[in-house]
Amino acid sequence: MQLDFIKYVDVIVDGEFISELKDNKLHWRGSSNQRVIDVKKSIDSGHAVLYSD
Repeated sequence: MQLDFIKYVDVIVDGEFISELKDNKLHWRGSSNQRVIDVKKSIDSGHAVLYSD
């Protein structure tokens, strides 16, 4: 399978970086329009699940 590496991924940052929305206080993201996706929960549920700590 092409996505064999995905088993080693916990989160993915989704979305284009937009410099006007840059925020250095965001955890793992560069701009506020980006989402942090929980990969394992998303695979299990069949849809994108946002990461929460």
